[in-house]
Amino acid sequence: MTNIINIIVFSKIGFSESSTVVLFGLVLSDLGFLFLSCVSQTLDILDSAVGLRPLEPFKQFAYQVLWWYNMFYDVTILLTVFNAVQKCACVAIPLTFKSIFTTSRSIKVTVVIYSAAVIYYVPIFASPGTWTRFDYSRNWTRLYNYYYPQNKLAFTVVHIFSRIILPLVSQVIVIFCMIVLIYKLREAQRNRRSMGSGTELPANTYNRISQQSHKNTAREIRAIQTVTLVSAIFVVCNMPDILITFTNKFYPAFGDAMKYEGAFKMCSAIQDVFAVINSAVNIFVYLKYNSKYRRKFTEIRQKACRFPKRLST
Repeated sequence: MTNIINIIVFSKIGFSESSTVVLFGLVLSDLGFLFLSCVSQTLDILDSAVGLRPLEPFKQFAYQVLWWYNMFYDVTILLTVFNAVQKCACVAIPLTFKSIFTTSRSIKVTVVIYSAAVIYYVPIFASPGTWTRFDYSRNWTRLYNYYYPQNKLAFTVVHIFSRIILPLVSQVIVIFCMIVLIYKLREAQRNRRSMGSGTELPANTYNRISQQSHKNTAREIRAIQTVTLVSAIFVVCNMPDILITFTNKFYPAFGDAMKYEGAFKMCSAIQDVFAVINSAVNIFVYLKYNSKYRRKFTEIRQKACRFPKRLST
């Protein structure tokens, strides 16, 4: 629901700014991830309820859906990194990078990220299928997943890149960008407080310049706060995935169908909760620190509240 609201609000705001383009792309990937995650969980629940019936292998279909929402989560990671790098570069060296990260280029980067993710996952999407096999233990025929042996390399590459390299590298990059943004945020706040001291301009001229400078500084501070908090949410919510992956690599007994399978599944469930939080709570950051988003959200809400009154009259 929160991401549907975000889509409506950002669509009304328009895409004249580079940051809005990236945030809109992030909202779409979050929505795709949450929707497919719900589908997968629903199929798992149905499998637990009626999974022993021959022609209802819901868990098999849930496993196939898993790759689709993994793709959207990878897009979320890449767009979060791009958003952090873009804001970090524009704040740290504005004269150089503000002319580089234009709206048109942000649109191109967002489209490239989505296209690359789809192409990257094509071998995985094309690999699984279902086939029937007689289950002698239950005396009936059931459907099972199968995978082409020649696509084993694709699964290995996707696992190494998407579950090990991408989360770790993105975590390092986003943390670095957060450190720079926090430093620049404090610097901007100091400059804002010190504005007005030691000037020899006429009163009217100075007041006009001071008000404009104050307005620009406040807008920049809010933009930095938005990106910093979105990045911080990502860092916190991405940490369980990294910890689980590396624990499994260095201690194989902590894994699926292994000695500590119960602990692994519990930690994986916690990881899923954090992933859902990462994709669902950004609306509160936008409402708090993005004044343009807040104004448009309030406008849409007021129109929605007036609509039932019109119908009643």
